[in-house]
Amino acid sequence: MLEVSYSLLTQELSMEGSSQQLRDFVDVIERCLVDKHCEVNLITNFDPSPYDRALNGLKLVFSDSKNEIRVVDDCLIIEGNEELFKSLAMNLPYDAEDPTSGIPYHIEYDRISFGHILNDNSLDMNITKKRED
Repeated sequence: MLEVSYSLLTQELSMEGSSQQLRDFVDVIERCLVDKHCEVNLITNFDPSPYDRALNGLKLVFSDSKNEIRVVDDCLIIEGNEELFKSLAMNLPYDAEDPTSGIPYHIEYDRISFGHILNDNSLDMNITKKRED
């Protein structure tokens, strides 16, 4: 699946995956829109540097009351309404071309760019498409 890293001190969150892994995550999100709750195990055997730790679980929870990204224990929880999940799926960079600059393609799924969707308590998440070498 995906690699998700988290820094407790800075409250920074990073999600990384290959094109296929990000595309699979879109499928999970679409399934969650039907099931209203999904849980996914994450890849944990990687170095999360510069973050503190690798998270081991991901829960997607459908809710009309809040749109929030948070970490509880070692689990990333994305809770929200249909708009949040559709926006997240639409913005995942699974189909981005690898840049020639050497810097991996990424998006900032944060309160600045997506403030109309995320609430003020939500963590910001950097989502990176790993280079396909």
